[in-house]
Amino acid sequence: MEWGSLDHQPVRLVILLVMRKSAGVDSHLRVFAHLARKLMHDQFRSALEREEDPVVLCARLREVLEA
Repeated sequence: MEWGSLDHQPVRLVILLVMRKSAGVDSHLRVFAHLARKLMHDQFRSALEREEDPVVLCARLREVLEA
């Protein structure tokens, strides 16, 4: 996907984080931090990139982020 990245490389994965307003002011920061730590692992990142079923992908992300 063309994204206009600084390194001119195509984007392989885009994650949209949507939170309920009632989740709290900084809950999104905790989720982003958790996700960033997981994305540093090649195996996890590759599994997300290979997944073709959006339902399975969302379930996997939810499972990891709720742990």
